[in-house]
Amino acid sequence: MLAWTGRVAVLGWLAVALVSAGGWYVTGTRIARIAGGGDLAPAAGALAAAVAVTLVWRWATDDRREASLSRGLCPVCDAPLEWRHEHADGHTRGLVAAECPRCAFAHAEEGDCPDCAA
Repeated sequence: MLAWTGRVAVLGWLAVALVSAGGWYVTGTRIARIAGGGDLAPAAGALAAAVAVTLVWRWATDDRREASLSRGLCPVCDAPLEWRHEHADGHTRGLVAAECPRCAFAHAEEGDCPDCAA
């Protein structure tokens, strides 16, 4: 079931990427033509489309990573993560870290718990 859900999410992000790339291609081409770009206008449109696709790809990658972390699974190999928490010591905030024993993936972020010193 999870594999099917992942494929649907990829199709959704692909649709967003194609629509945004098409829109930015047309917009970039028209702006370049108005600015006097002439024959280089399609290249400017292609550059704008490439930037849009890259941005959407990064959003999709971050979305998948956050979804895996929230389920407690490694975003690389889907193995269960080992979590640890370092309490705040008054000078620094607390730290929540996750490590994958299978592929050595590591993730850390600031995070306090009720027992951390304020």
